[in-house]
Amino acid sequence: MTIRNLLDNLKQNSTLDKDNLLLIIEMLVDKIEELEKPKYNNKNSELVNRLSRVYIPNLSYIDFINTIKIKSIDVFFDNFNGTLTNILIQSIKSSDNIPFILLQHKPKTLFVYNNDTWNICRNSDLEKLNESISKQLIKLINIWQKHNIVSLTNDTIYNKFYALFNNILSNKNKKITLIRNTLLENIEFTNI
Repeated sequence: MTIRNLLDNLKQNSTLDKDNLLLIIEMLVDKIEELEKPKYNNKNSELVNRLSRVYIPNLSYIDFINTIKIKSIDVFFDNFNGTLTNILIQSIKSSDNIPFILLQHKPKTLFVYNNDTWNICRNSDLEKLNESISKQLIKLINIWQKHNIVSLTNDTIYNKFYALFNNILSNKNKKITLIRNTLLENIEFTNI
């Protein structure tokens, strides 16, 4: 019996007793649990299981994020997107075993290794990467600002400084797209 059938029967009989109410609640809880399960089709689920058996990187996703260290913001003033892209490319190239994988037969699907398993990379995963990089850039901007407070009176430098902060703090969806595209373009395909 579906929830809809049960409700229709209750409308016709006009009796809502404790047992019927509990039955409705149980059915709703079952539906909610079903909806909360990851939505992998069987092919993706099998693929994730196979990846977990065949390839395990040295770093989990969180460990990879923690290895990203930004030391200079010199380039950052001229091109925010270029700087973000360069940070990602350098992080990928400097790590022997990154927690991302691209498969030849799924070239637009980025997989990420975290919590001892592979999963399809979601925007929420990339948001963590963006937050980590943004925090580091804000700290570097603060240091730069303290050392260059005198030159901030110059309108040009002030405008660049303002644009810099604005780029870091806004356009989250564009940055997530940029991060995803940079990863897709710079991670080599794997045959599994």
